[in-house]
Amino acid sequence: MHGKQTLAIIPAYNEEQNVGRVIESLKKHDPDLDIVVIDDGSRERTSEVARTNGAIAIRLPHNLGIGGAVQTGLIYARDYRYQMAVQVDGDGQHKPEEIPTILTPVQNGETDVAIGSRFLGTKSFRTTALRRLGISIFKTVLFLAKQRI
Repeated sequence: MHGKQTLAIIPAYNEEQNVGRVIESLKKHDPDLDIVVIDDGSRERTSEVARTNGAIAIRLPHNLGIGGAVQTGLIYARDYRYQMAVQVDGDGQHKPEEIPTILTPVQNGETDVAIGSRFLGTKSFRTTALRRLGISIFKTVLFLAKQRI
């Protein structure tokens, strides 16, 4: 095998208060996991806290948004030849103990990409009313577009 095994990508914007706990939690559940924090132009000490807790920190010069931060992490994973990459949010909402559930189908060659969902298997999570409205609009638009095909 060429390259390293698995990289956790943590996109973070102004997560000085949370990113240290996220890194510690990841290391606790998988000490072999490499961790890169993509500081998306934070106005506080996200990068410094990440480095202090043993992660690699890449500081973007200005805020690119979640997409730009994740893309930066994926480019890092490609350039350093990681076999797999997993995204974990910097605010602590993702559970590190679920990473093996996401990665196992990839490791077993069953799929090239696996996507987790905080919605599956729980009825207690409720998103905002605005987000539910947006999801409903997108579902309707997709349904109508499918009817025209």
